[in-house]
Amino acid sequence: MTGIIESGNVSPTNWTSAGHCLNLSFKVLVPMIRHHHDCYDGTGYPDALKGDEIPLGARIISVADAYISMTTQYSYREAMSHEEALVELRRCSGTQFDHEMVEAFCQAMNDDNSQDGSWALDKNNKL
Repeated sequence: MTGIIESGNVSPTNWTSAGHCLNLSFKVLVPMIRHHHDCYDGTGYPDALKGDEIPLGARIISVADAYISMTTQYSYREAMSHEEALVELRRCSGTQFDHEMVEAFCQAMNDDNSQDGSWALDKNNKL
């Protein structure tokens, strides 16, 4: 599709197809982004969704976003260690976060040959 658009030879069918893909992408992605601050127990925002009302993608993003935030150093606080962040995620499991998403994330972060899971992100939170 990219080559067709760049060449300037875009038929109405191709535009319709591209538009359909964009519309589908927005329908899938926007709810994930919008609801990643809704807490699993219903106390979050913007819509105070609870449990499985929160889109699966948003529940996944919320755990990853929290981990990155906790393990990043800011001018107003030190970064948590990998281990401290996993403990905090587990502490908030079932209230702020979906328990299943937390456990899957924690397992994935430690499911390698290293002892500390540091393979996932370097000190600047880059893969």
